[in-house]
Amino acid sequence: MTTEDLGPAKTFLQFMEAVLASDLTSSQRLVLIVQAKHADAHNDELTGSFPSEETLAKETDLSTKTIERTRKALVELGWLVQTHSGRGGSSKLANTYDLRIPGSTRHSVALQTDMVSQTNRHGVPDKPTQCRNIYSFIYS
Repeated sequence: MTTEDLGPAKTFLQFMEAVLASDLTSSQRLVLIVQAKHADAHNDELTGSFPSEETLAKETDLSTKTIERTRKALVELGWLVQTHSGRGGSSKLANTYDLRIPGSTRHSVALQTDMVSQTNRHGVPDKPTQCRNIYSFIYS
């Protein structure tokens, strides 16, 4: 199996490695991981992530105020790029974010081949499925 066989999951895995290797706070890491779960992966990028603050609060067990502060900090640090501003009010459209690795020479997140083994820790061959939404890959 090559990294190309992983399809969209390679983008998610590279991003997770960068998040876990960072000096971010635990709240920032958790918000990024859940935000990435809601992103689409295509062309080596994680884009179009738009969970509401309430959804992130429910999935992370953090308060909506913490989610709001954390997202703001992640935008300032360059991990999140706001691509659409929700309007609030009765429409309650959520902000949309792309996820980035700050300091990367490219905006995309390409997977390094040594980050993925051909078998899992039990010696069973990995068989990822192709999907557009990373959440489907991780939990299928």
